[in-house]
Amino acid sequence: MGNYPYATSPIVTESTSTVTRAASSVTVQRDGNASGIKIYFSDNTNTTIPFNGAASVTVPFATTHWGERYMTRIEYEA
Repeated sequence: MGNYPYATSPIVTESTSTVTRAASSVTVQRDGNASGIKIYFSDNTNTTIPFNGAASVTVPFATTHWGERYMTRIEYEA
């Protein structure tokens, strides 16, 4: 189960019991000789994740609430 500071898909119930959702992750496979991926966000920021010789990379978990910032595009870096 994920225990992260921002709920990207909260579970809303009428119950007083605590519910949780399993954490999910996304991996991006290397395409040809790509050196990494660049992720663009809705707030006009971006981040680059290098492959460092790996066949794939995992997209990091959200660092802000999805209503404040979300991914808009992922591109391969040459």
